Amino acid sequence: MDTDVVVIGAGPVGLAAGALLRKRGVEVVVLEREAERARASQAIGVTPPSLGILDELGCADELISRGISIRKAVVHSRHRRLGELSFAPVAGRFRFILAVAQHHTEDVLRTQLGTGHVRYGVEATAIEPPGADDQDAGRVTVKARTSEGEADFRAQAVIVCAGARDHLGAGLGLTRRRHTYGVQFAMGDWEHDPREPAAREAQLFFTVDGAVESFPLASDRRRWIVQLPGSGSPAGAAAPGGKRIREQVAELVQRRTGIELRLEDCRWESSFTPERSELDRFVLEGGTGRRSGLVVFAGDAAHTMPPIGGQGMNTGLADAARAAEAVCGEINGAEYERRRRRAFRVAARRARASMAVGTVRGSVASGMRSAAIAAVLRSAAARPLARMYAMQTLPDARPVR
Repeated sequence: MDTDVVVIGAGPVGLAAGALLRKRGVEVVVLEREAERARASQAIGVTPPSLGILDELGCADELISRGISIRKAVVHSRHRRLGELSFAPVAGRFRFILAVAQHHTEDVLRTQLGTGHVRYGVEATAIEPPGADDQDAGRVTVKARTSEGEADFRAQAVIVCAGARDHLGAGLGLTRRRHTYGVQFAMGDWEHDPREPAAREAQLFFTVDGAVESFPLASDRRRWIVQLPGSGSPAGAAAPGGKRIREQVAELVQRRTGIELRLEDCRWESSFTPERSELDRFVLEGGTGRRSGLVVFAGDAAHTMPPIGGQGMNTGLADAARAAEAVCGEINGAEYERRRRRAFRVAARRARASMAVGTVRGSVASGMRSAAIAAVLRSAAARPLARMYAMQTLPDARPVR
């Protein structure tokens, strides 16, 4: 099959890239190896710059209608309220963080793209850049496996959004540096929010024994994320049905906050160990035309970072916007590489710093942290802090509207 651009991966980043290309009149096909996308919550935080990208596509309001607009985060220690961080200082139309299950983000973007442009059950197995003697306008070939056998997709450019564990970069001779942090988290989405009076607020608890984060979702649900004690893989992560994960979350929430979660109300659970990784190149250029022979890596396919603060998916959506510009010749490959690597590195440092603050344990260190947080939230530093968590101060952030 021949097309203008092949996008590999039908998560939020891949679908956004495809929709942005279609808006420019570019023929695109998005390949997804899964037969159908999971209906899980997964990444839930959509920041103002990302909402700006969706607004350019004309679908921001639809996504907002499916989620909860978080306008402030309330911060607690185990025994007292330390203060709150309001997102009122955030510039532009979207003065909030949107909490919405990832499948809603994908649904909205898929509708904007058009379902006929997504091919499910198609696994990209290799990318072949154009050779020196290629006579077909420097087209890239994506080798793929389908339920009906092998298939080739030929395009002028390819955007890879397939995830951090994909082998496509390695097949092109690229390497990925990885660093795993010595802390683990478990999380779950619960029905029947036990904090109904504060249903639209984020709640952060920084205790002597570890952190608890909680975010509202639509349909009276709330996500709870707990820092696990000790180190190593989360206990019970591989247990059938994930029963031990939800038990861990409920037990630690009760111990650290006094809030009781009923196991039967848990509708989704997962666990993770934060890592930072970075591909040594985000762009390969093999042709001579405007977008001829271009291979661009975006989102987790290019880089990963600790998910604290929701930086990962949103950095990926910004990648998608610049990737669409790169394959359309609005910026060149070197500019994409420079802009997006710098943005990723700043976002990753901020995510790491936030994680370091949140994961402090021990009575003395925790007490010092509580005093520092309370002082910052009462000071003028809270305003730039709100804009930072809204991702408006990252390098290469989308213009405020």
